[in-house]
Amino acid sequence: MIIAWVVRIMHVHLCAFVPDCIGSGCVGHTTGVALGAPKSDGSLTSMIFLTPDHQGFGGFLFNKNKKGNRKMKKSSLLIIPSVMMGILTIPNTAFGLVTVCRQMACMPSDSSIEVRGLNCAMSTATCWGSGSYKTGVESCTTCESGYTKVSRSTVLSCGGGTINATYNTCLLTCTTSNCKSDTSWSSYGTGYQRKANRSCSDSTTCKTTYSYRCAAGYYGSSSNGTSGCSPCPSGGTSSAGTTSATGCYIPSGTTGSDSTGTYKYTSNCYWKN
Repeated sequence: MIIAWVVRIMHVHLCAFVPDCIGSGCVGHTTGVALGAPKSDGSLTSMIFLTPDHQGFGGFLFNKNKKGNRKMKKSSLLIIPSVMMGILTIPNTAFGLVTVCRQMACMPSDSSIEVRGLNCAMSTATCWGSGSYKTGVESCTTCESGYTKVSRSTVLSCGGGTINATYNTCLLTCTTSNCKSDTSWSSYGTGYQRKANRSCSDSTTCKTTYSYRCAAGYYGSSSNGTSGCSPCPSGGTSSAGTTSATGCYIPSGTTGSDSTGTYKYTSNCYWKN
């Protein structure tokens, strides 16, 4: 009797089929072709799975239990490299389907690398590919002088899924020479001044905080540079950083006039509450 073979498209996770699947598990999934031999009742007695990226295929058998339900014999699972069975390999172009992303050799100069470590003195590269697509990371093994190596992570898209990749980059080493506080105050909006305070919180991080004060002609205190300072009363002035109205004054030498004539302040005249 001639047994007719049928072709069915099916989705199968490849963690059990492809031995070089990268990462904690397979990235995404792949779609392959299942070739099965049908029985008279329409059930499949056996099936062969072929991956469209030529990496391998597996086979498994179905049996009927006493209730007539099909079940798969786990012991029948086969893993066979497709290179041993070239006649069964199927080109990717026959599917237009997603394939598993695999690790492959590459150099730091490879143009397909998407993420690169910075300020490397020496580096290595790791790449992953699926069909004609390739991506990867460059990782610093040593840094240029004045830089410190730190680990970073990134997510790459490949094969319809994602890869969590780690790599090393080099950041400027934090020192008292490149992490300095401001030595003077600068204007920060009307009535306010700001000064930066900097210190190294770790080997590569210069932490910056800000101090605020009232500008000349204002009094009060501020923690944000937007509120807390008021103009001195009666057109008086003050030194920058004055916190009370009693620190406001009319400067010596200021002249004025009233109904009795002109006048001149011979010394600073401070405000009294």
